[in-house]
Amino acid sequence: MRKQFRSAFTTRQTMLAHDFEIYYYSDLHFQSVGSHSHSYYEISYLAKGTCIQIVGGSEIHTKVGDFIILAPGVSHYIQILDDESIVLSIGIRKSTFQNAFFGLFTG
Repeated sequence: MRKQFRSAFTTRQTMLAHDFEIYYYSDLHFQSVGSHSHSYYEISYLAKGTCIQIVGGSEIHTKVGDFIILAPGVSHYIQILDDESIVLSIGIRKSTFQNAFFGLFTG
């Protein structure tokens, strides 16, 4: 991904868009957000580098290509481990996520 597509980092933990929001972050210059949760689903994808996701108190060491789906209300935060890391974060409103995916799991 190119630098012009990077999102300015925000500590905001609420959605402004109707259905979903996408953020593209990179490097170690994340402001500390600390452990938090959302009222929406978050999909976190590691495109480059290394990071640790702390989810519900457990450390998850991610590698390039890994993604994590965080359900609403799950406490989490991320630790970026190098200057080259690129993280894509997608917030999806709970109702949008459920309408799109939950039907796949019911008979």
